[in-house]
Amino acid sequence: IAFTEETVVFTERTHFRYLPSKSARIGRKINVVNYPVLSILYAIRTTIKKFRIAFLDSLVQSILATMFSATGETAIERRSIREVLEGRKINFLDIIQKLLRPLNRFGISITEFGEGNNKIRNSTFGFIWHRAEIENGPYEHFRRSENGHLFNEIFKVENSTTTPRFRPPCNAIAGSDGMHFGLGLESESIYIYHPFACRKLIFSKNRPRFVCIIRESFVLKITRHLPTIDQSRTVLFKGINAIRYDLNIKQFNMHFKEFRCYCLRESLSECDGWSDISPCTAGVALGISLPHFLGNINLQRKFIGLKPNESIHRGYFEIEPNTGISLNVYVPVQINIHIDPSLPGFGSARKGLIPVLWTTQESGPNDSDVLALRILVTFIDYGNSMAAISFFTLSLWMFYLSKRNNSDAQIDRNESH
Repeated sequence: IAFTEETVVFTERTHFRYLPSKSARIGRKINVVNYPVLSILYAIRTTIKKFRIAFLDSLVQSILATMFSATGETAIERRSIREVLEGRKINFLDIIQKLLRPLNRFGISITEFGEGNNKIRNSTFGFIWHRAEIENGPYEHFRRSENGHLFNEIFKVENSTTTPRFRPPCNAIAGSDGMHFGLGLESESIYIYHPFACRKLIFSKNRPRFVCIIRESFVLKITRHLPTIDQSRTVLFKGINAIRYDLNIKQFNMHFKEFRCYCLRESLSECDGWSDISPCTAGVALGISLPHFLGNINLQRKFIGLKPNESIHRGYFEIEPNTGISLNVYVPVQINIHIDPSLPGFGSARKGLIPVLWTTQESGPNDSDVLALRILVTFIDYGNSMAAISFFTLSLWMFYLSKRNNSDAQIDRNESH
């Protein structure tokens, strides 16, 4: 979109591809939380708070409850995976928009349904439908490494340098987009900012091992730290040496003070094991976590059938350290929704976090890029040695020529005598 002296401004389009080999059958029916209707109810509640019209809350809730029943919507519904991903028509939304239209006369407009630039279109919602082929942004990144920031580091998202509602320093938008981390990478940790995650994510070289003795009280969790084992290692990716950074699980743990500013709930125990992304979803109570709540025993105990597996549920980056380029990226994320029984239609539900689905984001260079990078890395790795050898060879050659010239001159003098 634009270039400034230090930054570049652009938008992005998101593309999705369904892989049958890695997914369940797309026509399979599953029981899911009625996320489309729940998101609408949360958006209306956000609007009531925004315009400070709480005196209308009970009336609005009563009307919504009646509509909820009349349209046949239920808190838990049975839908095909295709409907969950690609979307379904929401008649409830059409009716609400018609009924609430008179509020526009008083300058009260209902918050647009959807997150950021990804709005619900044509009264249809799906986890892919409302995000695919849409211009996201604008994003603003730094163009070069200087003044304390790196090339391609994120500066602004949707014209803002902070995320609303989070307390400092958690509200700062900072980190890489995951493509590049600067030349000569030596950091113990790298930082990624993704708009959907609504926060900075930390990936670290070292994995501290620890044993937790859990008490019912959240105030204290006794942790006995074992000696830290440096599991940072060089891995081989298509013939290129890379450093692996694993997702730091402790950033979702509210026992660490530096991460408590991400908590938007009444108590820290309600925030433990997941990250609230409602500031980026128009108030809809969504959250992200590691799949199957990996790393949080308390949340795992609340559900039947969870099988956390670190080998597939923990993300990582494999980065070529000389160039700082990402070679192999694997980031699994679980999407959860927070249920509030005070919402119309959800009175029989238990308050708390419910898993919806988990997905992975994977990326890496194609074969031609790998070949070019391999040549570049080889030159970087052996460039100094090659230069030294070349300099030494040239010096020997110059020394040989010098000695030869001196020898020829001596012979000429002897012949002249």
